[in-house]
Amino acid sequence: GYDFKITLSQTTLYFEIKATSETSMRFELGETEVRKAAECVRRRRDDYRIIFLANVLDADARKLHILRNPMDPKYQHFYNFPGAGLVCTFNLA
Repeated sequence: GYDFKITLSQTTLYFEIKATSETSMRFELGETEVRKAAECVRRRRDDYRIIFLANVLDADARKLHILRNPMDPKYQHFYNFPGAGLVCTFNLA
């Protein structure tokens, strides 16, 4: 998923907005967000970005960061994935 998109003549930019009231530079991506980010890596015309707002409740300390696609291998050096989980389903029948 994504929160909004901007369609230009040669590309479509998909934006996901994440915010925290803390100074922590951390956010979570849900399943649909990961899927869309990965899809944008495969499609050259599409680009996925994170708009990250830190200290969102403090007007004096608030910061806005536009981050590149965390699923794109070109930018994965910028990210860490601590405690990344995996949901598994199974059937015993």
